[in-house]
Amino acid sequence: MTKEKKSVIFLAITFIIISIFHVVYSIYVHRCLYMDGSYWFICMLNSIDQNKFNFPYDQGHCRYIINFIQHIPIMAACILFHIKNKFIVSYLYSFTLFSLPLFLLFLNYKLTKRTKQFAIFFWSLFSYCVISLLYQIFSVVETIIGIPVYYILLNYLFAKIKYTKLDEFCIYILLIIMFGIHELTLFMGFVLFAAMFAAILKKDVSEDSFQIKLNIGIGSLLASLYTLYFMFQTKGESSEIMRFIGEGSDFLNRIFQLNAGLSLITLLILLLFVIYFRKGKELKYSQIGLISCIYIYYFYKMFSNPDIYINPVIEGHLRTIPCYIDVLIILGIVIYNFKNLPAHTNFIKKCCIPVLLCGITLTAWQIVNSYYWYKNINFFMHKLSESSETIFVPENNEEISSFFNENLRRYIWHGNYITTALALSKDYKPKTLPVHYITNNETANNSYSYYLYPILKDGLICVPYFEYISIKNRFWDLTDFVNELDNYIKINNIKTDYKQ
Repeated sequence: MTKEKKSVIFLAITFIIISIFHVVYSIYVHRCLYMDGSYWFICMLNSIDQNKFNFPYDQGHCRYIINFIQHIPIMAACILFHIKNKFIVSYLYSFTLFSLPLFLLFLNYKLTKRTKQFAIFFWSLFSYCVISLLYQIFSVVETIIGIPVYYILLNYLFAKIKYTKLDEFCIYILLIIMFGIHELTLFMGFVLFAAMFAAILKKDVSEDSFQIKLNIGIGSLLASLYTLYFMFQTKGESSEIMRFIGEGSDFLNRIFQLNAGLSLITLLILLLFVIYFRKGKELKYSQIGLISCIYIYYFYKMFSNPDIYINPVIEGHLRTIPCYIDVLIILGIVIYNFKNLPAHTNFIKKCCIPVLLCGITLTAWQIVNSYYWYKNINFFMHKLSESSETIFVPENNEEISSFFNENLRRYIWHGNYITTALALSKDYKPKTLPVHYITNNETANNSYSYYLYPILKDGLICVPYFEYISIKNRFWDLTDFVNELDNYIKINNIKTDYKQ
């Protein structure tokens, strides 16, 4: 066994172990509730109470498909076993969000053992370890689950295997998922359609595999066309895309003050590998050790300077990277296969070393993120528990994060503070929930607080971002809170979206 193979096996085992710990710890600290997660979670609980397999939020949006896949196993388990504990549901939700990308990566690995498309699996591993882990603090974003789908479909496209019924079933499920990956599908569907021609024009393609490859290509094209149609036809979607593109560049001037510095280092190391090791030169243990020290040093630097490197909001913006990098990677794979260039399996094995080291380091950083997130929510809930009032209003009616310290407050998200508090409350009847309204009429209707109000006659309360949930169900009883909230709105003449 060569040094490279021994090193890859050791690093792969380490990566698997730390990934399992990451998933377990994310479950324990309710990482699913960060940002949009708490809002989706509360909406899901409300649907579960009504025994409905539907999600009122994002209906009509293409990412509804991803939400369905993420939530339907949880909803089925809750309805079947009549689960009443919010924390158990939160554990299930976190497990789904953090294990699904790894499960899809494992499926691609198993498929690669049949197809021998090692380069495709390598880039799938690269995508997870070097890109997806950068922004996994925003765990509900659809690309984390969506990106592995593209690589599995690409693996199937270039495979020279006899497709089984199970293969065909998986392909059609993956094509359906493509319709829900939103921004990334806009480009990737066209690329996979082009890949179809590179696959079917090969001489040794059987009639059965020709049809399946044709279905993958046409299905991918339809997913892109649907996404394009959705973006042009849906009100406000164009401005959302421009905001999304803007977020894709706001981290560039601080890349070495983020975890993204690790990805840039990995790209530089891979470039050096292309220069020095592409022609079969042996990689020594001392060189592997030196590369490992680079990652250890960078992680130590991040861990020792949380005031600089803890920045979950900007990390969330890194989710735009796949729209450029993964599209270029898959386009490169298509061109490489079209020209029938050699696979260079041994070189790919060498390249797995820095990629796995990056995956291990970024997974460790996600564990650090989980640690600070847990401190954040504990401090948040402790602050609410100290209040003797039903409604907690921050001092001087400032931004809700104003009472957090410099590191912890970075994890708060003003749009979902009430759903986060409700999700984390241990009591069926929460004693205190936070309220924060913007009273300036010029900005009030642009604030998420604009969508916080009760409708007592219907037994409903609207929560930001904008969804109606029951005042009382099997997970919570907000009767006291909404009565106080109704009085608070009237006394302070708060402007909301409520229309009599």
